[in-house]
Amino acid sequence: MKYDIEDLYNQLQSLVGKQVWIAESLSRNRQIGHDRHFAASSTFMLTLERVSWSFSGANFYLDGTEGFSYSLSSENIVQFSIDEKACLTIVEQFESKTERKTKLWVTPKPQMKTSGS
Repeated sequence: MKYDIEDLYNQLQSLVGKQVWIAESLSRNRQIGHDRHFAASSTFMLTLERVSWSFSGANFYLDGTEGFSYSLSSENIVQFSIDEKACLTIVEQFESKTERKTKLWVTPKPQMKTSGS
């Protein structure tokens, strides 16, 4: 593995009981990155109830109280980091081109800037 799995688990575990925003971007070409023309994205919020890890499939599972859940493939994680605003970023790479970037944070979702503002 290319990252400290125990550190990542502890970071995820620190979010239990909190309302967590999850934003993911799935790039079809990681050389180009996560430009909206080459990536699909989604954002949602859940109150994180439990973090678990499965030997079968080697996935992290984030289970929320609203019936939402999210999983991360621990075998495909190539990077994770925390920025100064306590935003956790996790990057997974699949096959030769596909990459998923997931961001998790507990503060209110940033306001989207609209044209003309």
